[in-house]
Amino acid sequence: MRPIPGTGEPGATVDDRIADLIARAREQRARTAELRRQMAIRRAYGLRRRHAAKEARTTAEQPPADDMETPA
Repeated sequence: MRPIPGTGEPGATVDDRIADLIARAREQRARTAELRRQMAIRRAYGLRRRHAAKEARTTAEQPPADDMETPA
């Protein structure tokens, strides 16, 4: 293949440059997928914590069931 003009790399060919671009795109895609996976785990953990906190609040706010039936 012919060298790419203006790259400053005398041995760089079109095939080499395209292969490098494809490799970088694949690495970036893998990095993005890993970040999305980590964010999904963090989001699920946060939702689980919020749900547990809400359950604890609503349970603490409710009076015991036997007090509601006691005549005044």
